[in-house]
Amino acid sequence: MTINQRVKVDDVVDAFTKHMKLPRKFVRQVVAAEKAHDRIASAKPVSPPLTPRALARLILAMTAPSVGRAVDTEKSIGALPLAVGDGQPDVETHLTDIVEEACGWRYGDSDFRDGTFLVGHDNGTVVAGSDTYRSKMPEQLGMLKFTLVHNRAIAAIARELLPNERGVA
Repeated sequence: MTINQRVKVDDVVDAFTKHMKLPRKFVRQVVAAEKAHDRIASAKPVSPPLTPRALARLILAMTAPSVGRAVDTEKSIGALPLAVGDGQPDVETHLTDIVEEACGWRYGDSDFRDGTFLVGHDNGTVVAGSDTYRSKMPEQLGMLKFTLVHNRAIAAIARELLPNERGVA
């Protein structure tokens, strides 16, 4: 991304389609839903700069089983508190940190080669590295419906859509 270039919706759709291997139509509809519910910024004719938090919210929304549940999934999964580990207080903040680290805005020890971000939808659990997030002890043992997001996909999306340094848009 060049310094004066704004990220367009097609750029976001292309990045998620390519790196998370999701259907283009699904990605476009999830982005539209997030904008419609004011979860990410939108404006016409010029879109505002994309932020790491907006990217984290989009990543969480992309784990939803359907477009109709994308915003609710993003909100509920993003708000899960830390249960085990020494990470951030909630999933959204943890994922925002991973995005910032991926594009070079912060230093950390995320594993971008083999690390994963596992979202368990049935019992509201997220496992990110050595940190586990959940609102209460799950009633079910195991995760029946889950989405696995590779940290390398998060890193590729962040590097493609965010500038290399803060404040440059």
